[in-house]
Amino acid sequence: MAPVQTADLDNQGGERIDLLLGVNFTAPSGGLKGHRIALELGAPIYQLLNSLQLVTDWVFTAGYQIGF
Repeated sequence: MAPVQTADLDNQGGERIDLLLGVNFTAPSGGLKGHRIALELGAPIYQLLNSLQLVTDWVFTAGYQIGF
């Protein structure tokens, strides 16, 4: 047994399926042409974790890109 439970390899891994919804905002012309903001929000619809782990409630991702 590992001295710390989170370092024990048997307490890691599992399966999770997320349901996600995302949007992209782009400016086709003007001073912000080539800029993009992406937002994504989701939640797990299935989780089967191995042993002692924190479950996931929500997932949020935000991104900003500049194309040139």
